[in-house]
Amino acid sequence: MNILITGIHGFVGSNLVSSLKDSNAYQYRTQLQFTSDYALTLADSHHFKFLAGYSQEYFKQEGFWASRDNMPFDDISQRDSYYNAVSYLYKNNVMNGVSKTQFAPNATLTRAMVVTILYRVDGAYPVYGADYFQDVPSGKWYTEAIEWAASNKIVQGIGNGKFNPNGEITREQLAAILHRYAAFKSYDTTSSTTLNADANISSWASNSVSWAVAWELLNGGKSVQASECATRSEVAIAIYTFIKRIIR
Repeated sequence: MNILITGIHGFVGSNLVSSLKDSNAYQYRTQLQFTSDYALTLADSHHFKFLAGYSQEYFKQEGFWASRDNMPFDDISQRDSYYNAVSYLYKNNVMNGVSKTQFAPNATLTRAMVVTILYRVDGAYPVYGADYFQDVPSGKWYTEAIEWAASNKIVQGIGNGKFNPNGEITREQLAAILHRYAAFKSYDTTSSTTLNADANISSWASNSVSWAVAWELLNGGKSVQASECATRSEVAIAIYTFIKRIIR
């Protein structure tokens, strides 16, 4: 049995169970391996402590149970090029569907959604900071993610103190956000490739798109329409490829 608590690389302190609610540690993902009825060890590889004496039923009652062994989406098949990406991100609580049975691979995502996905990849650490954008009020589902991204220079907004959280993400915006996240994590940011001469890319995004295509986060052909909206399946492939090739 597994318990999944959102995020991938979250740090959980020594008193995980007793302080879950107080410390917001429940926002991090941890796989708890169960022997018999008790949580004995934490299976993730980063900074986790020994646990004993807490049953599966305890976590279910506390609302921390989110086992995701099987994909529920009936609009995706194993023949799809993005199947592995969606499966991995869903099972690791990084990316959800639009409903319990639909992933909507050809639909678009908002800027807030993409930043929230990346925030989960980074571990969804609690954020305590100032309001960075006029149009990102406190208490929204995306507030902490955007504040985290802004405080680490991963997002810069659209000008005039605004972020436009509900705007649809474009391919070049996606590339720029991932490029800045790579810089924040001290990953490679210098790889590049020659883009098509007729590629429709904003000047501010050219280096980021070239980097993203070099790493195969974006399809080289799609870079021609970099200013157009990215689909949910394209975002899934980009994030999955980032995790597997750049973070490793």
